[in-house]
Amino acid sequence: VSAKGRGIGAGLYDDFLQIDAPINRGSSGGPSFNLRGEVVGVNTAIFSPSGGNVGIGFAVPASMAEGVVADLKAHGSVARGWLGVLIQDVTRELAESFGMKTPHGALVAEVMDGSPAANAGLKEGDIITSFNGSKITYSSDLPPLVGRVRAGSVATLQLMRDGKSRVAKVTIGELPKEEEFQQATAKEKKSKSNMLGMSVLAVPDEVRELSGVEEGGVAVEGVEPGAAADAGIRSGDVIVKLNGIKLKGVEHFRQVVNALPRGKSVPVLIRRRSGPMFLALRVPE
Repeated sequence: VSAKGRGIGAGLYDDFLQIDAPINRGSSGGPSFNLRGEVVGVNTAIFSPSGGNVGIGFAVPASMAEGVVADLKAHGSVARGWLGVLIQDVTRELAESFGMKTPHGALVAEVMDGSPAANAGLKEGDIITSFNGSKITYSSDLPPLVGRVRAGSVATLQLMRDGKSRVAKVTIGELPKEEEFQQATAKEKKSKSNMLGMSVLAVPDEVRELSGVEEGGVAVEGVEPGAAADAGIRSGDVIVKLNGIKLKGVEHFRQVVNALPRGKSVPVLIRRRSGPMFLALRVPE
């Protein structure tokens, strides 16, 4: 075993052992043994540019496999813990905009209605820094930890909100089936923001229904070279919050933009086809 906790893009719950023992095609599902003959993992994948073994393989940890087997025996399916948040990494720019000295943790981009996180009072913009005592360095650290906790268990979260540390107790739920997120775009009355380099529209009713933005917000019609483009804002995005302020519409957007601190990075909460996310926008001088 050369590494633990490796992610290989297999899904939210990536937590693989990286092993040097050769794994060939057809070996997936076989056991990886230690020198005492104990099973430490279930062979899953190999890193292979050419298709043949190059000595780098990945295995599901035996401890995780045992939990899966137990669930299958008891319920016929695998039950994973569910928190009910959409998260992203904290970049250096976002860390600055949220008043953090160093980037770390899982930034909450959305709290789902009726979820365990919502019931516990978590909010958009919270940064989860530990889960049941385990440090969260990257957002990918959180889902495997939550997934291992059984529904009904109480978990302790350490988080940052408005630059202050706080503790939250969350009763973990069971992961529901995923629903596809869709978003439509349409043109209405627009507003041009020369300072940020983007034009925005009132959010059409059909976009609200599909995006989950119940009220307020503005839809981005176009983006020119400038602050908005540098932040990663795209045409079709729906801007929900700017600098922590929930936008009420196009006119309110103008007012909030005019009051932004010049030369500083501010957080922007957007929704797009792939889901909600925070971006760091540096306001021009």
